[in-house]
Amino acid sequence: MTQPIKLLLVEDDDLDAMDFRRAMKRVDRNVEIQRASDGAEALALLKTQQQTTPYLIILDLNLPRMSGFEFLDMIEQDTRAGPAAVFILSSSDAERDIQRAYRHRIAGYLVKSDQDDALLEVTKMLQGYWKHNRLPIPA
Repeated sequence: MTQPIKLLLVEDDDLDAMDFRRAMKRVDRNVEIQRASDGAEALALLKTQQQTTPYLIILDLNLPRMSGFEFLDMIEQDTRAGPAAVFILSSSDAERDIQRAYRHRIAGYLVKSDQDDALLEVTKMLQGYWKHNRLPIPA
């Protein structure tokens, strides 16, 4: 059995989180999804569970308490966050948000869609990224 995809989903909307989980499981059942409802909760998870640091972080930008951009600022400063590829999954298609996100060296910027097929394509792309860009296992 191959190593499961470890993923941290940082999403405050329950319906969006449920849709993402469902689409990801349709693409690959060998996935471990942990969810945080905002950037502060995600940061706390990364700090306390270093051995199980996710290899992929799917991050919404518009979050309560700590926004996605604030979260990106914090993980850039904290080496305990471990090696992870961050993908933005946001409803914003504003060029300023996209440019700002890429300045944080994210792996990709994906725009949320209400269509099931579009979300399925996003999860297939993430699965392909996982298979072809293995990140080191945290010590």
